[in-house]
Amino acid sequence: MKIGLMAAMTGLLQSFGKNSLAAARYAVDQINAQGGVRLRDGSMAKLELVVYDEGCPNVEQGLAAARKAASDPVVIVVGPTCSSTAEPVFGILQKKLDDPPDPGL
Repeated sequence: MKIGLMAAMTGLLQSFGKNSLAAARYAVDQINAQGGVRLRDGSMAKLELVVYDEGCPNVEQGLAAARKAASDPVVIVVGPTCSSTAEPVFGILQKKLDDPPDPGL
Protein backbone atom coordinates (compact mmCIF):
# COMPACT_ATOMS: atom_id res chain seq x y z
CA MET A 1 0.00 0.00 0.00
CA LYS A 2 1.58 3.25 -1.11
CA ILE A 3 1.48 6.36 1.06
CA GLY A 4 2.97 9.70 0.09
CA LEU A 5 5.05 12.35 1.77
CA MET A 6 5.16 15.79 0.18
CA ALA A 7 8.11 17.57 1.74
CA ALA A 8 10.95 19.95 0.92
CA MET A 9 13.82 17.74 -0.20
CA THR A 10 15.41 20.73 -1.96
CA GLY A 11 15.16 24.47 -1.42
CA LEU A 12 15.51 26.71 1.60
CA LEU A 13 13.61 24.48 4.03
CA GLN A 14 15.07 21.15 2.95
CA SER A 15 16.29 20.45 6.50
CA PHE A 16 12.65 20.32 7.66
CA GLY A 17 11.69 18.07 4.76
CA LYS A 18 14.60 15.71 5.33
CA ASN A 19 13.68 15.44 9.02
CA SER A 20 10.08 14.72 8.02
CA LEU A 21 11.34 12.02 5.67
CA ALA A 22 13.43 10.41 8.41
CA ALA A 23 10.41 10.34 10.74
CA ALA A 24 8.14 8.96 8.03
CA ARG A 25 10.62 6.22 7.09
CA TYR A 26 10.95 5.26 10.75
CA ALA A 27 7.17 5.06 11.15
CA VAL A 28 6.77 2.97 7.98
CA ASP A 29 9.58 0.63 9.09
CA GLN A 30 7.97 0.18 12.51
CA ILE A 31 4.53 -0.51 11.04
CA ASN A 32 5.94 -2.96 8.46
CA ALA A 33 7.99 -4.73 11.16
CA GLN A 34 4.70 -5.52 12.90
CA GLY A 35 3.19 -6.98 9.76
CA GLY A 36 1.84 -3.82 8.14
CA VAL A 37 -1.69 -2.46 8.33
CA ARG A 38 -4.80 -4.58 8.63
CA LEU A 39 -7.25 -4.09 5.77
CA ARG A 40 -11.04 -4.40 5.97
CA ASP A 41 -10.93 -7.95 4.68
CA GLY A 42 -8.56 -8.91 7.51
CA SER A 43 -5.47 -9.23 5.33
CA MET A 44 -2.26 -7.32 6.08
CA ALA A 45 -0.56 -4.88 3.73
CA LYS A 46 2.97 -3.51 3.95
CA LEU A 47 3.44 0.22 3.48
CA GLU A 48 5.60 1.79 0.80
CA LEU A 49 6.59 5.44 1.16
CA VAL A 50 6.58 7.62 -1.97
CA VAL A 51 8.31 11.01 -1.61
CA TYR A 52 7.31 14.12 -3.54
CA ASP A 53 9.75 17.04 -3.41
CA GLU A 54 7.88 20.32 -3.02
CA GLY A 55 11.11 22.33 -3.38
CA CYS A 56 10.10 24.93 -0.82
CA PRO A 57 9.67 27.83 -1.44
CA ASN A 58 9.30 26.98 -5.16
CA VAL A 59 5.51 27.09 -5.53
CA GLU A 60 5.52 25.73 -9.10
CA GLN A 61 7.55 22.70 -7.98
CA GLY A 62 5.12 22.20 -5.09
CA LEU A 63 2.13 22.31 -7.43
CA ALA A 64 3.83 19.81 -9.76
CA ALA A 65 4.50 17.52 -6.79
CA ALA A 66 0.83 17.71 -5.76
CA ARG A 67 -0.31 16.90 -9.29
CA LYS A 68 2.10 13.95 -9.42
CA ALA A 69 0.82 12.67 -6.06
CA ALA A 70 -2.78 12.99 -7.25
CA SER A 71 -2.00 10.88 -10.33
CA ASP A 72 -0.09 8.19 -8.42
CA PRO A 73 -1.81 5.27 -6.74
CA VAL A 74 -1.20 6.49 -3.17
CA VAL A 75 -3.80 6.17 -0.44
CA ILE A 76 -2.84 9.36 1.39
CA VAL A 77 -0.29 12.15 1.14
CA VAL A 78 1.12 13.91 4.20
CA GLY A 79 2.42 17.43 3.69
CA PRO A 80 3.50 19.82 2.36
CA THR A 81 6.24 21.18 4.62
CA CYS A 82 6.05 24.81 3.56
CA SER A 83 3.07 27.10 4.16
CA SER A 84 3.90 29.07 1.01
CA THR A 85 3.32 25.82 -0.89
CA ALA A 86 0.37 24.58 1.18
CA GLU A 87 -2.00 27.39 0.23
CA PRO A 88 -1.65 27.05 -3.57
CA VAL A 89 -1.66 23.25 -3.29
CA PHE A 90 -4.92 23.37 -1.33
CA GLY A 91 -6.33 25.56 -4.08
CA ILE A 92 -5.74 22.94 -6.79
CA LEU A 93 -6.95 20.08 -4.59
CA GLN A 94 -10.15 21.80 -3.51
CA LYS A 95 -13.17 20.73 -5.56
CA LYS A 96 -16.67 22.08 -5.22
CA LEU A 97 -19.36 19.44 -4.93
CA ASP A 98 -21.46 19.08 -8.09
CA ASP A 99 -19.36 21.57 -10.07
CA PRO A 100 -18.20 19.69 -13.20
CA PRO A 101 -15.98 22.48 -14.61
CA ASP A 102 -14.07 22.76 -11.31
CA PRO A 103 -10.55 21.39 -12.06
CA GLY A 104 -9.83 20.36 -8.45
CA LEU A 105 -7.71 17.23 -8.23
